[in-house]
Amino acid sequence: MIRRRWHGGTLTKATALMVAALTCWAEARATVPPETVRVITHTRQYCEELSERAAALRQMAPAPLEEARLLAVEGDRLCGQGQIRPGIIRLRRAIMLLRAQGRPEARPDSPGR
Repeated sequence: MIRRRWHGGTLTKATALMVAALTCWAEARATVPPETVRVITHTRQYCEELSERAAALRQMAPAPLEEARLLAVEGDRLCGQGQIRPGIIRLRRAIMLLRAQGRPEARPDSPGR
């Protein structure tokens, strides 16, 4: 077994390799920019932001799904009545449907299906 002296102690070759690998990994992680974290609170302002996003997606869609339209309308109504969380849930679902509708692979009539 090969032993080397390191800061007053001894290391086996396997331990030395592990330390070197962890050091390289830590350095690589340090060079990656940190992900931006978006904190979302359930407020009327966030409801309005989602409502505007859903409306913009409905404008861009050639023929928006009726389900997405109904979810957005209900989300707006709930937010207006002060039921913020259920309103946000419906608005998010509407946005997900509208985004999926915009992708070609999500369409039922696309050749990939």
